[in-house]
Amino acid sequence: MKLRLKILGGFLLLALMLLIASAWSVMEVRSFGTTLQDVLENNYKSIVAAKSMKEALEQEDSALLLLLLGNEIRGLRILYAADSLFYNNLEIAKSNITITGEAQLINSINVKYSDYKKLWDYPINNEMKQNKLDWYFQNIHQSFLDLMVSIDDLTSLNDNQLYSTALQNSERSRRALMPGVIALIAAVVFAFLFNYFINLYVVNPILEITKRINKFMKERVPFDYQIDTKDEISKLADTLNILCSHLIADETQK
Repeated sequence: MKLRLKILGGFLLLALMLLIASAWSVMEVRSFGTTLQDVLENNYKSIVAAKSMKEALEQEDSALLLLLLGNEIRGLRILYAADSLFYNNLEIAKSNITITGEAQLINSINVKYSDYKKLWDYPINNEMKQNKLDWYFQNIHQSFLDLMVSIDDLTSLNDNQLYSTALQNSERSRRALMPGVIALIAAVVFAFLFNYFINLYVVNPILEITKRINKFMKERVPFDYQIDTKDEISKLADTLNILCSHLIADETQK
């Protein structure tokens, strides 16, 4: 193989190693970046939906108190608007289930909310004539608190998932850097090996040729140097062998 092809092949191999490592790193980064974006988006939607459901519940709680206190028009307006807000966000949560246990929590919230709404008949129909606040604290308020706890559990579940995802992607980001680190180490090792073989097959033969030529010129020591690499340097050595042999032969004839 020609010397230039050997050197070119070495550099091409090094470039190929770096290219593969770079492509590997890019794919890893893109992969976990897409996954992270999806998880963050899904968990964020669930957290926002849970927050909106809590706000809706608080509005409903205020509306029910207004109804019990006789402010029917304002109470009903707030109550029905909050009910619509709650159901809209409950549907968002239902369509965004991504965590183990999330479906059970949402189903529990749905059941508890249905039971909570059944208690609205009394204040809406104004059937309570006395002890309204006692009835509120014994029935509606407790149901309200149970719902709030379940929604808080849903929020905590998604918060924990966000934290867990952040830790996992931190680890994946380190793994994504590994191909680059491996490529760097491999490139350094390859550079040393490449330098070794360049010295072995290029530099050392040239130094030896120079040394033997100097000896031939000064002391007429036969050149007699063979290289089996089958490249330009071996051809140079063969040519010098022939040249020196001819010079010695010419001098002998004279």
